[in-house]
Amino acid sequence: MVKLNIFLLIFLFSNLYSEHYFANYLKVGSSLTYIRNGEKDIYGDIQGEIEYTWNINLGIPLNKRLFTGLQLLNIYASEIGERKKYYAVYGLFNQYQFVKTKTFSLFAETSFNRGNYCTCNNIPFKKKDLYYLGIGSGTEIVIPKIKNLSLDLSFIFYEILNKIQGKYSYTQYIIGINYKIIGR
Repeated sequence: MVKLNIFLLIFLFSNLYSEHYFANYLKVGSSLTYIRNGEKDIYGDIQGEIEYTWNINLGIPLNKRLFTGLQLLNIYASEIGERKKYYAVYGLFNQYQFVKTKTFSLFAETSFNRGNYCTCNNIPFKKKDLYYLGIGSGTEIVIPKIKNLSLDLSFIFYEILNKIQGKYSYTQYIIGINYKIIGR
């Protein structure tokens, strides 16, 4: 998996960029994801886990269809009724825009990340030096009345690359906004 992402990075940074598009804007994005997993116990109280993920990202275009950047996932999770714990996942993401118009784009995304959020066994816990491969897709829709602002709707599956017993994929559903800062 790591070799695949290294190949993608070499592919993206080869001579595929176009001077007309390369870094002609910076896009800043932010999203919030809320997940609640729980069931009622025999007393009617909800037991389970609550999780918030605040994703912040910065990126630039490499050419008309390729986009790359950095991301930080701030994850706040806790069992219901317990104190929240903080986790962080950060890394590099790449997007290929299959469909791109002035008001809409449809893209596939890969990412390589490092963090401490171990989705292992039933309850996630903190573990240092984890590596993740992210794969997903989404759409970006320009908000017509507000210049340079767009709505981001997407999902990403993060697979832990480390050899850990009981690990499972971490899924992030994204509803966010992006703001484009024009450079040239």
